[in-house]
Amino acid sequence: MPPEHSATPNSEATLYRWSPWLVFIFALLLNFPSIWNETSVTCSDEYQLSIRTPMEMDARGEWLTPWLNDQPRLRKPPLIYWAILSTYKTFGINLVSARIWAALAGGGICLCACLLARQLSRSNGLLAGLLAMGCVGVAIEARQAMLDLPLAVFSAFAVLFWLRWIKREKLFDIVACALWVGLSFLMKGPVGLFFFFAGALAALWAFDAWKILIRRAWQLLLWVVIVATISLPWPLMMKNLWGDKFAQILGEELTERKFGTWNAMSPLSALGGALGLIFPWTPLVLGAIIIHFKKARAHRSQNNSWLVAWLVFSILPFFFMKAFERYMLAVIPLQAVLAAGWLQSSESTKCKTCTWRLSLILLSLVGVVVSAFALWFKLGMVGPVLCLAVVAWGLWHAFRSSAVWTPAASAALVLMLSLGVIYPTLGISSIAPDVKEKVCTATARVFGMYQPSLLSARLGYSVQMFNSETFIATRTNAPVTEVVFVEETVVAAFEQMARKNGLKIEEIDRFKTFYSRRAWLRFARESARWPDWRQALCERSLESLKTEIRYYRVSVNPAQP
Repeated sequence: MPPEHSATPNSEATLYRWSPWLVFIFALLLNFPSIWNETSVTCSDEYQLSIRTPMEMDARGEWLTPWLNDQPRLRKPPLIYWAILSTYKTFGINLVSARIWAALAGGGICLCACLLARQLSRSNGLLAGLLAMGCVGVAIEARQAMLDLPLAVFSAFAVLFWLRWIKREKLFDIVACALWVGLSFLMKGPVGLFFFFAGALAALWAFDAWKILIRRAWQLLLWVVIVATISLPWPLMMKNLWGDKFAQILGEELTERKFGTWNAMSPLSALGGALGLIFPWTPLVLGAIIIHFKKARAHRSQNNSWLVAWLVFSILPFFFMKAFERYMLAVIPLQAVLAAGWLQSSESTKCKTCTWRLSLILLSLVGVVVSAFALWFKLGMVGPVLCLAVVAWGLWHAFRSSAVWTPAASAALVLMLSLGVIYPTLGISSIAPDVKEKVCTATARVFGMYQPSLLSARLGYSVQMFNSETFIATRTNAPVTEVVFVEETVVAAFEQMARKNGLKIEEIDRFKTFYSRRAWLRFARESARWPDWRQALCERSLESLKTEIRYYRVSVNPAQP
């Protein structure tokens, strides 16, 4: 299991020629739904950093230096901010302009998996691409304006062209590799180099290609020159512009990563990220690795040896530094290729069939739970019913047929319906529709925490924290007024601050919403307990679990001493 569908040579040739395009376009279509929606998938790094930084750059007319909260943001290279700023200027400040790059990166990572599979075998790469787009890592991250998925694309393509250079020794391949490595550095600094060198060194070892480094030394030197030309100008300019401040921030960033420090949670974070982001195909990846090592060394596939080594080399460095699970997005393509290669092989048919069906059952459980939740709480009918229908369709084919294409495609559709159609109906991060009209021309601020999450996207400018000292210091002969949004748990602190500083506050309105607190499942208000959930279940309504957001007009008398 599973044999390919019988096809004529012409149809096979056509599919081989067009499969990369099919993978990219299909992935883009699956990633696009809901990226325009405030209630789509988001996280604190997106709404606090990625979306707001280009807004402040736009307000300042700045391109070279990223800015955030009226300070130069020098912790990360600027490529993602340049990309988002360009779409802000072209299409206006909105969520699609911010997130379209993530959706494109989602298509890119699936395309890379497809091309890797084609490079390593005679397959058309379609299955590897489908497995990549049907994993939770891509389905989630392709809907958020973040650095990690574009970084994964750049580093994976760099490894792909390095592999092609090893096999063909052509100048084009090493130049393309250098361009991708340079872009990965501009996306997130040295992290991209980690993932590239993991794959590159693994390839040299697995294919015993060390001699190429000497035989094509001049091409390798050209690679270094191109990478340096792309990577170094921006940090050197920042050092020239900001001097010791830039060096201090880099030092703080390195210290925060805790390089060389063993932490018991680091291996769990790295392993959990690598194997968790490829879910539901985790059993397939583990099965492919186990089957590989069960063979005698002489009978092991060179290609699989490289993929496994690439995976190990990618994970190991993060055992000795602070890392986040999403860093492991870079190993999704190689895991998709490993899983696809095992599925398309003729080995261990019974074990492979059971593992394949287990993976689909695990994803189906997620789809059923999400759909049942939405149906119970009356969040809509179309999305859940479609999701359940696709789950049934995929499982039926998985248990009735040996073909993998339909179940693999159904997995990608289930994730799209769960995250792109059903999830937004929960109303997480929703904002009252008339907020922009009520804020009017006043400057909006938040107090204590960045809630509402996507207020900046709604208003079209970077909403910063309210600072009473700055507010009072900038008053003029005309009254100074700002609108401050306050989450219910910090209302008392806000009112106390206003009294202490002699500020006049007038409540404009309030609304209720959800927001995720560190984990997706923790979206109910902070004080919600099991009795509150039980009441919500009985009433079939989530309204009582929402957090209240109030917003106030804050002013100070210009004549006040």
